Amino acid sequence: MKKVVGIIDNYDSFTYNLVQLVEQAGTTNYFLVKNDALDTLHPEDFDKMLISPGPGLANEAGQLMPFLKQYHSKKSFLGICLGCEAIGALFGARLLALPQPLHGYRNRGFITNKTKIFEGIPDHLFIGHYHSWSFDKKTFPSDLLIDMKDEKGRIMAFHHRYWDLTGVLFHPESMMTEYGGKMIRNWLQEDLF
Repeated sequence: MKKVVGIIDNYDSFTYNLVQLVEQAGTTNYFLVKNDALDTLHPEDFDKMLISPGPGLANEAGQLMPFLKQYHSKKSFLGICLGCEAIGALFGARLLALPQPLHGYRNRGFITNKTKIFEGIPDHLFIGHYHSWSFDKKTFPSDLLIDMKDEKGRIMAFHHRYWDLTGVLFHPESMMTEYGGKMIRNWLQEDLF
């Protein structure tokens, strides 16, 4: 049976770049849902959920945080930028404001833990940033295992120790990111770990 993929739109134009990557990966069984309409979903409606980037903070993103709290242990989630911040926040990760926003900024990411999402991808690659926050490394939750850092040592990707939750703070759907489509294809496959 084909997996049903939901894509949470946090009112961000990058959502449609993600839809394009999902389609390019050959996935046709997907739907879009706005972050303030998540209460219309039922557990049988989806198997995997992709959380888009978006403005502001995760606790301001419609029903995102209650939805994530309800389903995080039952479904597969991939959070991108704001979606990554939401998964982190659910487990107590603290955000620190960057001295300057990294909007349209490109640097190198270094994979430190080769999970399924990074399968077939070199250990270092260019990644594109559109965020104003970074995770506080000193208080980063032990249940979230770090998978990538950038060249400044900032946490760029993680997964949960027990549940099928992955977060990437950079933007795989950006043209500045190498192998972004491959990352999305990897996640869309059956099992991450």
